[in-house]
Amino acid sequence: MHNLRKTGLVLIMMLLCHSAVAQQQQNIDWERESDTGKLEIKTTTLFKKPAKKTAKEQLEYANSLKDKESYRNAMKQYDALVRKWPNEPEAAIAQQAYAELLDDAGKYEKAFDAYQYLIERYANHFPYEDALEHQFKIANHFLRKEPKVMKTFAAPERALPLFEKIVANAPNWERSAEAQFNIGQIHEYLSNFSDAIEAYRVMQVRYAKSEFAAAAYFALAQSLCTVASKRPRDRQQTATAVAALTQFINRYHNHEYVPQAQECLVTFREKLGDMYYDPAVYYDEIAKRPKSAVIAYRDFLKRFPDSNRAEAVRARIEELEKEVVEQNED
Repeated sequence: MHNLRKTGLVLIMMLLCHSAVAQQQQNIDWERESDTGKLEIKTTTLFKKPAKKTAKEQLEYANSLKDKESYRNAMKQYDALVRKWPNEPEAAIAQQAYAELLDDAGKYEKAFDAYQYLIERYANHFPYEDALEHQFKIANHFLRKEPKVMKTFAAPERALPLFEKIVANAPNWERSAEAQFNIGQIHEYLSNFSDAIEAYRVMQVRYAKSEFAAAAYFALAQSLCTVASKRPRDRQQTATAVAALTQFINRYHNHEYVPQAQECLVTFREKLGDMYYDPAVYYDEIAKRPKSAVIAYRDFLKRFPDSNRAEAVRARIEELEKEVVEQNED
């Protein structure tokens, strides 16, 4: 009988532990984002209860652990305070301290989310720009561009959502233009050119006067050129790239990237010229349709009057017009 009771107690304890773990798993961790993009509200669990009976006492206790350099335990107690007393004045202080300790411990993604929780839940109860600065520093840690190598990133996939969150948090913050530029750079690095183009266009609209505006405009033109190169028969895409290069040169004519833009412009204008010239040649030499050829040649001259083919095209138009007259007379 004694053994049966002992076995029963063991089973009960196992069930209780299993239930506690299941309950903890059911409570969505606050670090994870919901479908709305907002961080879930913290809740108390069996393993995340405060050591004291009031928020004030809990904060003092957590601070004492921090002062003793018992940082891991301090983090637990700060977190427990926020979970138990989310609406008390001490909660914002505890959340900020928790985020800072995570940051100092090198747990950067958790620290970023802890600052995000602070921003979302306790606006106006802490130095807002300080939290943004910490988030920006963390995002840059994952970006980690090499100073002498353009677009060399450590963990771009991890940095991207962090920069996006920063811009969403404070679109008018003094470093949001840089964050938005980094979003474009990362997409371009990952060959997500449509997303890169969209990010750089946001720069034109929202951050046109920032120090990153010119570089973003050139990067936009480069991305458009890359897409155009992948679609060699897409006349509209090539025309868009040519327009972007032309606008960049005209707007930032003294910028260091202008010579590179000019080289690209020559190349893509020639490609675009071929796209208008080749149909005219087809109508002229293969299809033997002089009227259509004249129309196509004239369209080419209208768009590319300074082309090195212009003189020969004008002469050919005169010849074809004579042929058209002769055909009409016959």
